[in-house]
Amino acid sequence: MRRNIVLACAAMVVFGSGMKAHALINPNFTPVHLLRSSELVLLLKLDAPDDKNHCRAQVLESLVPRKAVKDQSFVLDLTYMREHQLPHFKKILEAHGDAPVMLFSGKGEDEEEKGFLQILGQWIELEKGEKEGVWEALSLDARSGAEGSMGMDATWAGGTDMLIKVVKLLLEHPDLDVPSTGGTGWENHVKIDNVPGKIHLMLSVDTACNGENALFLGAEQGDRLYVWNKEKQTFANVAAERGLSSKTQVAAWGDFSGNGRLDLASWDGKGLTLWTQGEDEKFSATPVKDGLPSEACVSLQALEVGVKGKAGLLWGLANGVALVIPDAQAPGVFTSRTLEADADAVKAMGRAAQALAGDLTANGMPDIIVVGETGGLFFEGKAVGAFEKGRACPVSGGEKTAGAFFGDWNADGLLDVF
Repeated sequence: MRRNIVLACAAMVVFGSGMKAHALINPNFTPVHLLRSSELVLLLKLDAPDDKNHCRAQVLESLVPRKAVKDQSFVLDLTYMREHQLPHFKKILEAHGDAPVMLFSGKGEDEEEKGFLQILGQWIELEKGEKEGVWEALSLDARSGAEGSMGMDATWAGGTDMLIKVVKLLLEHPDLDVPSTGGTGWENHVKIDNVPGKIHLMLSVDTACNGENALFLGAEQGDRLYVWNKEKQTFANVAAERGLSSKTQVAAWGDFSGNGRLDLASWDGKGLTLWTQGEDEKFSATPVKDGLPSEACVSLQALEVGVKGKAGLLWGLANGVALVIPDAQAPGVFTSRTLEADADAVKAMGRAAQALAGDLTANGMPDIIVVGETGGLFFEGKAVGAFEKGRACPVSGGEKTAGAFFGDWNADGLLDVF
């Protein structure tokens, strides 16, 4: 049975071929075709260039042909690279550190040895030098624009680490496809409503826990909750009829009351209000006056904190994070605790933009990451509601960060931060 792997790819001319690519995405030259055209595929470690613009390339692994390698290396000569591209390529070499590098090599039109280097998601066109053990780097954009081609980015526009995984998978299962489309189509956009003033956030939330998502808007002049009307085939704002009159700047949805339904924790810039959802799907407001952090709220997320049946809150601060813990008995009553973090790491990250909780270490226990301007904080979970002292981590979002969230974008089973 033929299997498929769905990854976005596009086109490039085959080694030495004169065919033109007539569109950005061409299913006729995916990594499948690249691999079939390659007589040599290597994983490399590149050293910094010397004063002659020569780099030592150490062979770490030979994928094609599949064989053991020991103390094998060659010289990458940068002398013939386009003059205006050389400084940029040197910066790539400085940045790549121990990140993997790939070499693909095959025969050109005149049986000459041609090659492509893939490093940090960028392609470099190579040619075998006259001297034995030398490859010459020619162009950073790898034939982009030559004879109408789209460049090697049109074959693989992703990271080198994922390309290595795809190549190894194709070597193990040669019948796999790497499609040039995900097969997804989108209908035309539909206008739902006019919302006056500023919109602070948009969240998709299953308020009724029935598998049907609603669209929640935190808005300056009153929040909106849009649900799909099956009969009229349109969205309807049901915030007013459900008693939701919040003006949210920062929000989290979770069962904070312990009644089995999703509630809204709404920060309006001045204070926190708990909007509890009843069995009739209507909301009632309870301002939370005590037990909260004294610092303003930067972000919110529902989080299990060890109180049976009730969610707590991960409260993002400008310089760290706090846990907001519900009382086991009294509704709407909370206590809070700021998590300790290394002082130098807090200073180095700048102003925090968002705190996120998720199982980053894949041990079944939630961890916390704080995304800052120039760095971040990582709090490793050691038990429910308990975390190690925060330490520095490299995740940063810049000075005007809008937000961050988790997802597994490189399909390795671990959470990444977008």
